[in-house]
Amino acid sequence: MLDIDTSRRPVRPAEWASVLDAIYHAQPADEQTWLEWKSRLDLRSKEQMATLVAKAIIAFANRDPTEAAACVGGIGILVIGVEPGNVSGVVQIDNADLDQMLTSYLGSDGPVWQPHWDQYKGETVLIIEVSAPAWGDPPHAFRKEYANIGDGAIYVRRRARSVPADHRDIRRLVDRYANRPDDNTLDITIGVDDPTMLSRYTWTGIDTFIEAERERLLGPITEVRHTERTRDLAGRRMGAGMDPEARTVEEYKDEVERYLDETRARWPEIMRSLAAYLLPTTLFTVTNLSARNYRQLEVRLHVAGDADAIEFEEDLDSLDFRDLLPRQPREWGPRPRNVIRGIVQSSYLPSVPPFTPAGPRTILERGGSFTLRVQPLDLRPRQTEVLEDAYVLLIPASRTDEVIVSWSATATNVDATAHGQFALPLEGPDVNLMEAWAQTEASRQEANR
Repeated sequence: MLDIDTSRRPVRPAEWASVLDAIYHAQPADEQTWLEWKSRLDLRSKEQMATLVAKAIIAFANRDPTEAAACVGGIGILVIGVEPGNVSGVVQIDNADLDQMLTSYLGSDGPVWQPHWDQYKGETVLIIEVSAPAWGDPPHAFRKEYANIGDGAIYVRRRARSVPADHRDIRRLVDRYANRPDDNTLDITIGVDDPTMLSRYTWTGIDTFIEAERERLLGPITEVRHTERTRDLAGRRMGAGMDPEARTVEEYKDEVERYLDETRARWPEIMRSLAAYLLPTTLFTVTNLSARNYRQLEVRLHVAGDADAIEFEEDLDSLDFRDLLPRQPREWGPRPRNVIRGIVQSSYLPSVPPFTPAGPRTILERGGSFTLRVQPLDLRPRQTEVLEDAYVLLIPASRTDEVIVSWSATATNVDATAHGQFALPLEGPDVNLMEAWAQTEASRQEANR
């Protein structure tokens, strides 16, 4: 007799050891409609994954919700590596590989299941937990043909076995699907992980930087009055391969001042670009609080007021701060003659279209505040997933009020919209971007010595 608590509550993770122990001391005929075990199984075998594992998961998911709820809260349990009186174990594989192999037969919107790896009597054991069936669930079927199992084949549990559905089973599953409960709520919560890393940002030293740039660019100009003759002589002294400086001193000074004025005007934008390298990203998470599988969940995150966001740039080591600045004037003085300059500027060169990344991605919408429209994802019951982790949130230190993140969400299988909000936990110290950059540069130069 199988010695295990079969009350109406699900098995808790801490109780898996007692399940394994009950199986080990059970009789071979003790398998249940909610429990099956396999002693030896190759998790990389397509045949065994299709004909044994996928079939059992589909059958567990096709049970009657009321009957299933009578034992262990309605979940189905498939144990691999243990049988009565024997522990053979299983060779562990990556969960991503396991998911990829089974999803090809179950479908991404098929039965909801999750793996649990455990140790029993010194051997690795795999426990696959199949979520309890619910009213409104569609009939679950194979999504891919394998050997004698056809695409669309439906399996059910009959006593302790997974068997093909007959006409009565099909009718029951259709009735189950038709009896969808009137639950159109979207029960999720959204938050931020690791809030101690989030900081406001500021900067100092723009006047110092502007003056240093002016001195650097105007340094080559001497106090001697430059005439057409001195420019021509300067060009000839450099050799026949050099072009003389064609600008007057005043023209060059005007170019420098225009560059400095543009730099000052664009400084906030430049600092935001620098922050993409220096500040940590914000890790938004979403949790499904329900027992439903939310499909194609789409979330919008909005922060009002003085706030912005920018996609994180990982390649800090290759960053040259001047790459973030407006285009500066060519430095004063003669320059090497470029015999192919005309060719480079020729209209014969084909234009290159801008690179467009493939596939869905988060969309950033700006307008005095910002909104992140996150790419849709499927969210299983009671599961927490990373919603977005590629953006740096830019909250200036001058903003001292509480920063509120408002969110809304929809899913393709729920006729409702969820709304909520939470305070952004800006618990880290303010970051002075220019000081942080100076420290980064100093560290980089020290490492290159």
